[in-house]
This record gives sequence, structure tokens and C-alpha cells, in this order.
Amino acid sequence: MDNVINEEEQFVEGNLDELWKNNKKFRDNQKALNKEFWFSHDPFSPIEGQFYAREVNYLIDIGVTDFINVGDLWKAVW
Repeated sequence: MDNVINEEEQFVEGNLDELWKNNKKFRDNQKALNKEFWFSHDPFSPIEGQFYAREVNYLIDIGVTDFINVGDLWKAVW
């Protein structure tokens, strides 16, 4: 996952606002297609100010009501 973020960051020439814009659009498109959202890290304890925290908070803003721990992963519940 870190490699994907690094590639995306290079694609937008380090502009984190542009990276967030692309990530947000991807999340919106996936939600519109009724896709499931899974996480490899605990969404209940994201470090404020990190990109992951922004992503978790955005999903909550657009309707995620809970996260269920399934083995080593976390599933977003709509």
C-alpha cells in the first residue's frame, strides 16, 4: 500500500491536496458502485493529521456507521 501512495504522490508531484482530491474521487466512485471498503489498519485509532485519518473521517462523513474487525482486517459498515 505504501508503494501505491508513493506512486500517487509522485504522479501529483508531491501536491498532497491533489493527492487527496484523487483519493476522495476514487472513494466516491467506489461508494457509488456499492463496493465494500476494507482496511489493513485499525480505523478507530488513526493518527490525527495523517492521510489515513483524513480518509477514515471522510468515509464517516459520507455514511460509514461502524467498522467491524474481521481477522487482521477492518470492514466499513454503511
